[in-house]
Amino acid sequence: MENARKYKIFVVEDESIVSLEIQNRLNDLGFDVVGSAASGEKALVKIPVTLPDLVLMDIRLKGSLDGIETAGRLKEWSDIPVIFLTAYADDDTLQRAKEHAPYGYLIKPFEERELYTSIEIALFRYEGEKKLRDKDRLLITILRNIGDAVITTDTDGNITFMNEIAEKNTGYKSKESIGKKIETVYKIFDKMTVVKNDLEKNYLLDEWEKIGLNFSKALIDREGNTFPIKEIISPLKDEKETIHGTLIVFKDLTDKKNAQEKILEVEYKFKKIVENSPEILYTFSTESGISYISPRVSEILGYGQDEFEKNPGLWGKLFYPKDLPLYSNRLQHCIKFKKTSLEYRLKDITGKWKWFWDSITLISNDNGNYLFQGFASDISERKLAEEMITLQRSALNSAYNGIFITDREGEIVWCNDAISRITGYSIDEIIGAKPSLFKSEKQDKDFYFHMWRTLLNGNVWAGEIINKRKNGENYYEESIITPVKNLDNTLTHFIAIKQDITERKKFEQQLIQAKEQAEKSDKLKSEFLAQMSHEIRTPISSITSFTNLLRSELEDKVGDDIKLTFDMIDLGSKRLIRTIDLILNMSSIQTDTYQLELVNLELCEDVIKPVIKDFMKAATVKGLDLKLTNKLKTSRILKLDQYSMSQIFVNLIDNAIKYTNEGFIEITVEQNKSGNLKVTIEDSGIGISKEYLRNLFRPFSQEEQGYTRSYEGNGLGLALVKNYCTLNKADISVDSIKGKGTKVTIVFEQ
Repeated sequence: MENARKYKIFVVEDESIVSLEIQNRLNDLGFDVVGSAASGEKALVKIPVTLPDLVLMDIRLKGSLDGIETAGRLKEWSDIPVIFLTAYADDDTLQRAKEHAPYGYLIKPFEERELYTSIEIALFRYEGEKKLRDKDRLLITILRNIGDAVITTDTDGNITFMNEIAEKNTGYKSKESIGKKIETVYKIFDKMTVVKNDLEKNYLLDEWEKIGLNFSKALIDREGNTFPIKEIISPLKDEKETIHGTLIVFKDLTDKKNAQEKILEVEYKFKKIVENSPEILYTFSTESGISYISPRVSEILGYGQDEFEKNPGLWGKLFYPKDLPLYSNRLQHCIKFKKTSLEYRLKDITGKWKWFWDSITLISNDNGNYLFQGFASDISERKLAEEMITLQRSALNSAYNGIFITDREGEIVWCNDAISRITGYSIDEIIGAKPSLFKSEKQDKDFYFHMWRTLLNGNVWAGEIINKRKNGENYYEESIITPVKNLDNTLTHFIAIKQDITERKKFEQQLIQAKEQAEKSDKLKSEFLAQMSHEIRTPISSITSFTNLLRSELEDKVGDDIKLTFDMIDLGSKRLIRTIDLILNMSSIQTDTYQLELVNLELCEDVIKPVIKDFMKAATVKGLDLKLTNKLKTSRILKLDQYSMSQIFVNLIDNAIKYTNEGFIEITVEQNKSGNLKVTIEDSGIGISKEYLRNLFRPFSQEEQGYTRSYEGNGLGLALVKNYCTLNKADISVDSIKGKGTKVTIVFEQ
């Protein structure tokens, strides 16, 4: 990148390595590095000697001055453009930096093309502003030194401006004439009579073009002297052709004969510059506010010129609250240094905030009444674009997934840091290459053919690819590639989002293997349980059958002790079968092989009553009162599994009978306050200790342990009840007092 003119750059950077790198980059880009400094103090000494075209200024520097303060000191005597370098982009730092009207910001680390672009834009902007300021000063100088007298008035005929020639010709000073009626200063007459009313007559015309009063007139100055003049009177109009005053240009024909055309030309150019300028041109005084604002204000802010003339304070009311103090401070800076610039926000007529960049120049100082001229450019779109670019760049670079963009031919034009992390290639190696850089040869040609056909047809492609890292290692990636089209619907680029799923694929393979192993184990377990059930039930059934046969044959031939033996055999067989059933049922729950069959059940009729009937004899033998109380006014149908529901009440009623020596067992069916069906099994048995309640539903858990316990059981019944309740979406709870009884409550969530 070579420059036609070798611009001189001065670098202010406290990190010597970074400074040298920047200087080398600048030299490579064709710039002339005329000096460098590590602190603000040294920079302020060297810059006046080297006189660079631009300064690259790090915000954080060694010494007592940071980069922002150094730029402020530099602005006090020079308009050399400054670009800030910083690794920190917080709002407070940026706001401080804006106070000194920098020409750009570079966030470290930055790329060479960003450095080059920022410098070129800053230099271009500086030269453009310089030309605009020079042109503005030229126009003011022309009006003041054109060689012809110039007077302007408002629509009431009050003088608003006089140049030095007008002062000389009339004998009246501008300071004393401003605000006075035109006829008190500008006194003319023709050969016949004083045309006192000519001007007043012309002001009242609604539509008029330039009027050249070509007949000879004479001007009477303050001392009463007369001399011939030639005058041109023009209206001061806005973009709507509304008249806001009059421009009077007159020529002393005694010495000057041909100035009229020149005045008209200058006036025309000046008005065209103002009317056609994309900026809002305005003049502002510290005492009276806005005194002039160009027609462009109506297009940008929606307010007409007349609204500012009627209300000079309107300008200040449009400022964003936090920006108004900054504007006031910059005016004070302008009073001291003659010029300043800043960015701020104004509210348009619709209530929308717009960003402006304003270049302000001090025009005059009339005993403390300062007059400023500003050129305010609407930069709202630029600010929005900058914010969006910053946000998008940050978001894309911060993304965990890899992202790259290619042109239509597949050449990579941009990538984020994650692509480098995933592939092992540096960004410099990736940019300019094609995605085939990562190719592993694990996919055949048909794979890529179908991918490209999908993309070139304008469709999104998504899939998994095996690619290769720089170190030769293959890896799995999940990829989504999207075609990008321009406004003409022409495909121009592709954007690819890539996720490294190598670890996920390994985990999936492990899951598949674990699932296969688990299925194999479950099958073995199911076969074992079925075999155990068969091997134990068959001999037990034989023992029970033959015992009953012997009992029937010997009933009348044996004594009571033998009969008791038969009873013990029968009881032990049933106990063993029940234990086997509990173990098998618990196993089916734990292995998730229990087949839940939900059917419509009326709980009392279909489940509870049949169970009570089976246990009524056992309760009667112990002298217990086993009863059912149904408080439901109408029957309730629930979707439940009949086998597991029967097992719930078999276990609970069996326990109640087992642990109750006298008294009652009552089953109550009712509706709770929430409308759910509630069943309670309450007994007057031995109760459960408070300490054991927390372990009540643990498998193989019993309050009494060992061979000396008072009651039989294996501790699986209540654990199974708890699991069956969960399967049927029921909640079970137990309240008990040792020595007084137990109350079990089941609530169905239907």
